[in-house]
Amino acid sequence: MINTRAALRQNLAMIVLLLAVIVISGFSAAWDALSGKRWFRDITMQAPFYAVTAEAEPVGGGLAVRGTMVKRRCEYQGLRAYVVRASGLRVPVALDVSPETAVWGGGSRPPSEIAEAWGPWVISAPLYGRAAGWEIFAFHLCPDGRLQVNLFAAGPWLPAN
Repeated sequence: MINTRAALRQNLAMIVLLLAVIVISGFSAAWDALSGKRWFRDITMQAPFYAVTAEAEPVGGGLAVRGTMVKRRCEYQGLRAYVVRASGLRVPVALDVSPETAVWGGGSRPPSEIAEAWGPWVISAPLYGRAAGWEIFAFHLCPDGRLQVNLFAAGPWLPAN
């Protein structure tokens, strides 16, 4: 027991350094794992956008969606729209952003401190079956080199009158 205490005292600096390396490497792995979660990216302000609002209206062949958002960071890479069935099944559908890009050209928006409008974008109606809702996911390339995929907006599918 006395030899053990003496050995610990002699090697205390090395033991502390080893523990620090273990803690730091564990923290890095935990940070990477948590960064994959949307709620964590929102809390740590890593998400490319926030304060998204959305409204929708039926149009011929689909649903027109528009709203507001605040762009925080990252470079826009694209969008993907889904129709959500009552069972929860997501069905990919076409998303037409040309009504908006015809106005300003599209692409990546610069970061902003204030809300700005997005849309109208037209989500195509599913080719078969009934839609219960819709979702749009946004893809962004962020400064850390990661491609982030985030749920941008979602809502119920509104049937045509």
